[in-house]
Amino acid sequence: MTTAKFEDCGMFEKCEAPLCPLDPGLDQKVWFPGESICASRTYGAGLLWIQNQRKAGRKAKRNSTFFNIDMLKKNIIVKKGITGIDPDSKDIPGDLKKWIAAHPEITPGQMERMKQAGARLRKHHFHGDSKGNNAICSRA
Repeated sequence: MTTAKFEDCGMFEKCEAPLCPLDPGLDQKVWFPGESICASRTYGAGLLWIQNQRKAGRKAKRNSTFFNIDMLKKNIIVKKGITGIDPDSKDIPGDLKKWIAAHPEITPGQMERMKQAGARLRKHHFHGDSKGNNAICSRA
């Protein structure tokens, strides 16, 4: 099996994402909310850590804390106000351990409840009228 290289990605020339699925040194890199995220549909599609980057980019409290690949690969609920690790910390390995412990993986029970809530939301969806007003409609 041949391993893909940066140059194999069609976005290689213009990509500014600090974390790349094709980077063999990915585990040594960090990402700050506000920085670019891999947009490759070939190499980045469906990767949990890229999905978490997008969520953290929207919900992060500050753009001055970083996330590494171990943090982003966790199957967690990314909540509004999430923060990463302070790059000026005197104990980054200790802070990483604390961050990992404070952000437990989603349990199968939580996943099931989230799926059920999504199904309920799909039953009741929003429609806008011609004046821009929203109304809740129920599918029958």
